[in-house]
Amino acid sequence: MAKILITAFDELWLKGKNQHLYRKNLLKHFDKILKSYGHSQYVIRNESERYVISTEDEEFSEDTIVHLKNIPGLSKLTLGHKVESDESLLGLKNSLLNTLNEYFLQNPHHKKGSLSFKVIAKRIDRNFSVGSMVIEREIGHFLLEHCPQLKVDVHQP
Repeated sequence: MAKILITAFDELWLKGKNQHLYRKNLLKHFDKILKSYGHSQYVIRNESERYVISTEDEEFSEDTIVHLKNIPGLSKLTLGHKVESDESLLGLKNSLLNTLNEYFLQNPHHKKGSLSFKVIAKRIDRNFSVGSMVIEREIGHFLLEHCPQLKVDVHQP
């Protein structure tokens, strides 16, 4: 599992002047669920209209993720891993390769070109000198080189 969860919420602009109440209730839901599953040490950051939840202790369990997905108004919950930022993207590439190798070990039935993917990068840190399109291109190329089970499909990944 992951030590970072990236959440997106539905149509916040519809909340109008009640946005702060909506965010406050969303944070209460996060807190209640995380504490009920034993995550006492966690950080929630608001980054670019998303909440990033990270923990230093143990990874988020499958049950925690399932319950977080059921929070009203949450449109997306993405698992993430923390990697060191470097210009060569080596940390990100190694983390992706490790995650995919674990997946392919657990699901050995995938043949060459049987899974499609699309890389979408959004930099939150604008001081990072590598642009989003360069990240997408580099990571896509790396995945195609190292994982023969994957093929690119930008329309229906």
